[in-house]
Amino acid sequence: MDKPIEAILATDDSSYTHFIEAATLLDPAWTEYAACANLESTDFFPLNPGHHDPTLLVAKTCQACPVRKECFDTIAVMEGGRWESSQGQRGKGFFAGLNPSARSAIYRQPKEQWFELATRKLDVFIVMREAMDMRKAKRQANVGKPKGRKRKDAN
Repeated sequence: MDKPIEAILATDDSSYTHFIEAATLLDPAWTEYAACANLESTDFFPLNPGHHDPTLLVAKTCQACPVRKECFDTIAVMEGGRWESSQGQRGKGFFAGLNPSARSAIYRQPKEQWFELATRKLDVFIVMREAMDMRKAKRQANVGKPKGRKRKDAN
């Protein structure tokens, strides 16, 4: 027997399976069009508990997703626009390209601004992450090379 949507939303389970189950009950059509369908659930629920930001692959996949708004709306309903659950558990996983703390900051704003803020946060995250990756690649390319400017010979 299937659980009613209210029972699913009332639980504090933040797993990928729980999300898909609730999303399917809230609006079954959009999950078929999700750009993340071919990615692993561990990309969105990393095994490393200290992992706070999505990978660039996850962020860009979410950014280009045709149903990102539906994904964000679903996680906002599931989290109830709250940071802490009734039992003090924090949300987990990356949804619509955002980590739990980014979503919590959005929930503190007026509800009509949530998706626009989510879009801005995701766009800024991608630009910053790409810049960090470029700097890292540049540093790695310069490993072993002399530091500083080349000196002109004083002849």
